[in-house]
Amino acid sequence: IEKKQEVTAEVKQNLDRLLLTKEQQVSYREVTKRYAQKMKELRESSLEKTQKLEALNVIISEKNAEMKTLLTAEQYKTYLKIQEERKAKMMEKRKK
Repeated sequence: IEKKQEVTAEVKQNLDRLLLTKEQQVSYREVTKRYAQKMKELRESSLEKTQKLEALNVIISEKNAEMKTLLTAEQYKTYLKIQEERKAKMMEKRKK
């Protein structure tokens, strides 16, 4: 439950940073939820680590392509920055 609250707070913070319109917020949440489900299925799959990594990269590429059509150029830049920050945070957690 704590993890879910953390994710919900992070999504809200991202929405605020991206300055999305009401319509964009709906689409953003739908896309985010759909790809979160794909990530969950991938995590729970029995694929080998290298296969999971390849599949993860495909999922991220697909999500980014979809976000690029949804967001303005400036919003997309911010979206990519948020993605890099999240990646750095995850790498930092793995080091501990």
